[in-house]
Amino acid sequence: MPRSYSGSRATGTGWVNDSVSLRPRRVRVILGVVPPAARSDPDPPLPDASDAELVVLRELWSGGPAGPGVLRERLERAGVTWAYTTVQTLLHRLLEKGFVERRREGATQVYEVAVTQDDLVVRQVQDLARRVAEGSASSLIHCFVRGKGLSKREIARLRALLDEAEKEGPGPRARPGR
Repeated sequence: MPRSYSGSRATGTGWVNDSVSLRPRRVRVILGVVPPAARSDPDPPLPDASDAELVVLRELWSGGPAGPGVLRERLERAGVTWAYTTVQTLLHRLLEKGFVERRREGATQVYEVAVTQDDLVVRQVQDLARRVAEGSASSLIHCFVRGKGLSKREIARLRALLDEAEKEGPGPRARPGR
């Protein structure tokens, strides 16, 4: 008789009932959630970046490539007081997640962003649409427009993007870098 375990565990989004059997595994789809290994996605979601990692990314986007020491000084001028080792740890995590690249300049390790801010936003929103709105970007846009009053400038930018998308037709689009 195969051994098995049945129980519940907490996750970041609630409780999940587990049923683990030591028989060969089958991929199950529960409530439309497809396990990451079963997805055939040409543009897989980026791992999440923590709030602290986003602070570092924003500084690299605005100020350009830097080593941990220079980046720490720039962050300090912006009001963020972290130790050198904290900045170094955050950069290493971002490197492991694929958000930054590292190169050596003399004795210094220099880090630069590997994704644009727009790319990060697009991929995170696409992942949210897949997970929450069954892939529907229009549902997300509708909720965003309804939930937040857009400025005239934002409305004009959104209208221009929609007009451009309508002219190009369906399919992947070139994304503007930032």
